[in-house]
Amino acid sequence: LFAVDIRSIVSPPLPNGFVGNAVITAYATSKVSDLVNMPLSYSVDLVKEGKERITEEYVRSVIDWLEFYNGVPATNNHNFYVSAWWKLPFGNLDFGFGK
Repeated sequence: LFAVDIRSIVSPPLPNGFVGNAVITAYATSKVSDLVNMPLSYSVDLVKEGKERITEEYVRSVIDWLEFYNGVPATNNHNFYVSAWWKLPFGNLDFGFGK
């Protein structure tokens, strides 16, 4: 499981001043033996395919699901989450005290 920034996916786009979470969980699956024995490009392709599944239609369906369940139901699973926050513009945040 990994986070995908949906800012470039949704239309109309989120407002410039939006500072809330705009990520959705994507996934990739594989056998451990394949991850170990295949080249790194194999893993990269799995992540790329997972990201490509995150379409605007999919994002809208997740939003509908979250509204129906009033947020994410509590889960007790053993998933491993990886997030890449490097594209999120935290360096541009201004909390009223200047940058």
